[in-house]
Formats: sequence, C-alpha cells, structure tokens
Amino acid sequence: MQPVPALRQTDPAWRMRAIATGMLVVMAGVFLATHWAEGHVDDRWGYVRAFAEAAMVGGLADWFAVTALFRHPLGLPIPHTAIIPRNKDRIGDTMAQFLRSNFLTPLVVARRMRGMNVAAAAGRFLVQPTGGEGRLRLGASNMVADVLESLDQDRLGG
Repeated sequence: MQPVPALRQTDPAWRMRAIATGMLVVMAGVFLATHWAEGHVDDRWGYVRAFAEAAMVGGLADWFAVTALFRHPLGLPIPHTAIIPRNKDRIGDTMAQFLRSNFLTPLVVARRMRGMNVAAAAGRFLVQPTGGEGRLRLGASNMVADVLESLDQDRLGG
C-alpha cells in the first residue's frame, strides 16, 4: 500500500485551505476579543463581534456544504452527504441526456454543419506543421474523429 502524499505548501489546494482556515481562526480571535471588549471597553464593539460571528458561521456552513457534496464530513455517514460520489452515474446520465436532447438534435447539428466545409477545415488542420501545440492538435483531432464517428449518418442525411 502506497502512502498518500502530503499536501505541499506549493500546492494551490493546500494554500487555499490554509488561507480559509487562517481566516476562520482570525474571525474566532476577533469574536473572542470583541466579546470581552463589549462588556469592558465600549458597547459599540458588539457590531464587530456580530460581524465576526457571522463570518465564522458562514465559513463553517460553506465548509460543511462543500464537504458534504463530495464526502462524509468528519467521516460520519450523515444522510444527504457524499451526494456526488453516490450519484455520479445518475448525474452523468442526466447531463448526457440533456446534451443529447438540447444540443445534439438533428436540427441543431444540421444547422451548424450547413455553414461548415468540414473537408477543407480538416485539410487545413492537417497541413499545418506541428509545433509546441502538437499535443493539443492531436487531442483535438482525436476528439473530432470520435464525435464524427458517433454521429448517426442516416439521421444527418449522409
């Protein structure tokens, strides 16, 4: 079993988590300081305390909401959490059906293809020498070939 690599400080995900956690700690500090100051120094600190409290509640709510979409928060199998992993197949099927129903209808595809000279565009694409964008060109050509092969020739009129 391979050990899971630790997040590095150069990793953008680590940095964003560190910033978010830092802001939550700062708001908790502001909340505690203004909670004390409200009774001892000046009652107007209550506004700052309310702001810090709202920031803490909002940060925790956002953390829970985003975490709950992708996994069980704190490892607890709470109902209505880990929504995306549990339903990824259904989500993918629904998205595919939506694309098929709204963007890949024969009328829409025919209207788009009517103004295109696919053979000339493919010829220009293949004639250009590959440079630094060779991987992009190769990936795009494979994708275009797959899309063209997947289209129903009879429904598109040959």
